[in-house]
Amino acid sequence: MSTPAVPPTESAVLDEVQSAWGLELQPAGCRTCRQAFLIDPAQLGQPCPNCAQGILESQPVRLRAEPPELLLPFQRQVSSLTPAVEKFVKEVWLRPADFTAPNLLKRARPLWQPMWLVDSSLNGTWQAESGFDYQVKSSQDYYSGSSWQSREVIETRVRWEPRLGQIQRRYHNIAAPATSDHAAREKIIGSYSLEQARAYDTDLLGSSVIRVPDEPPESAWPAARAALDAKAGQECSQAGGAQHTRSLKLQVEYQDPHWTLLLLPMYASYYLDDEGRRRPVWIHGQSGQINGVRLASQAAGWKWAAILGGIGLVLLILSLILGAAGVALPPLAPIAVLMAVLAFLFGIAAIVPAVWPWQWNQRHKPKS
Repeated sequence: MSTPAVPPTESAVLDEVQSAWGLELQPAGCRTCRQAFLIDPAQLGQPCPNCAQGILESQPVRLRAEPPELLLPFQRQVSSLTPAVEKFVKEVWLRPADFTAPNLLKRARPLWQPMWLVDSSLNGTWQAESGFDYQVKSSQDYYSGSSWQSREVIETRVRWEPRLGQIQRRYHNIAAPATSDHAAREKIIGSYSLEQARAYDTDLLGSSVIRVPDEPPESAWPAARAALDAKAGQECSQAGGAQHTRSLKLQVEYQDPHWTLLLLPMYASYYLDDEGRRRPVWIHGQSGQINGVRLASQAAGWKWAAILGGIGLVLLILSLILGAAGVALPPLAPIAVLMAVLAFLFGIAAIVPAVWPWQWNQRHKPKS
């Protein structure tokens, strides 16, 4: 299997506000996640849309001279995301005071994530074992009642035969990552419908943040080649005319690769946890799917535990007072018992908000 010489990426260093990709853009980066972006100069100093931990600072970035060829338009506007964001927030019972739907929507910023699409021709041969189903009829003896009986059994088996052929195909728009965390990001918020891609249009970008690719074509080629092989393997299996295929091997050359940069839409937002640390939340620009680490508030838990425990303590004191008075006034004794029971129940209830945030955060703690 040969690998084509991936054309070197023609790029230049952008170190100040200047015209790039049809816009006046400021090169910026985040020291925390070490990702680079193209932004409107007014967005310097804002939280990083990728990790939310650092801030966007001016820094030189290496960028392809030619702009992206395609982009996927946003299909969900921020104004339409309110019900989904409210549901996302309300699923956390005791949450930080800053973790609210209005805050997430107010801070939501359009963010374009890059992805490569590659076209390539495959020429060569393939070989595999093709499996054909066939049926074998036999009989099976079994004991029923007081005698042995026989019944017909039809078993499906597979006959394997070697197959060899040639393949000459050109495949278009094979997806490959343009960022090192592409797979993780897709797992978090889902994949995109690439059929809706349209020509790159600066009017659709506005003041959005554009993430700069950190995976050039030469680094993305192994993933693209694997996807090309999978696509070719499906066609070779179909050409074999069999129900099953195994041990498929390709001996091909990859020719005339053409790389296209595509921009994917998403929104980046954040909230502040109990310690004031920004926690990122991402929203899919097509489907509206939301994801991010949702932490409960231990401070809110202690607050409610103190309130419930305080009520229980007051009821306990009243029950003791009424119990003492019940010696002289017997009708007060049942009330004292009732208050003692309520004090016990409030004391038990106070444990729940004290423990629940810790348990929730252990299940949903952020992964590195």
